[in-house]
Amino acid sequence: VRAIGWLGAEHAYPTGILDPDAATKLRVFAERWFKSTEDLGWPCAAGAHQCDICGDFFAAGNFGVPAPNVLYVCPEMLAHYVAAHDYLPPAEFVEALLESPLPGTPGYQEATMPFRSAPWPPT
Repeated sequence: VRAIGWLGAEHAYPTGILDPDAATKLRVFAERWFKSTEDLGWPCAAGAHQCDICGDFFAAGNFGVPAPNVLYVCPEMLAHYVAAHDYLPPAEFVEALLESPLPGTPGYQEATMPFRSAPWPPT
């Protein structure tokens, strides 16, 4: 498991322009964070978080992006960081994002099976 995208105003982070296809897919992942948590069997998040950089955005969820040997765990706010603060996630994460099926689909459920914290389907 590798954490990606927890940013704070007091820490430097890489910046740049994310490929438009990756930015679009990231927005969809962020919108479907709840489906991701369902598919992975994660408990609920600890509550809403305000963007520490601008203070103008709130989000509460987390989602997972599966790759063959790692699960990238991200805050729902990651899409905001990319769009509003030019955060540039690591290249290996972007590659996994572009290759991953979307949360809530059978392909995503299959890709995340090795990383699940609960049996599928949930009871």
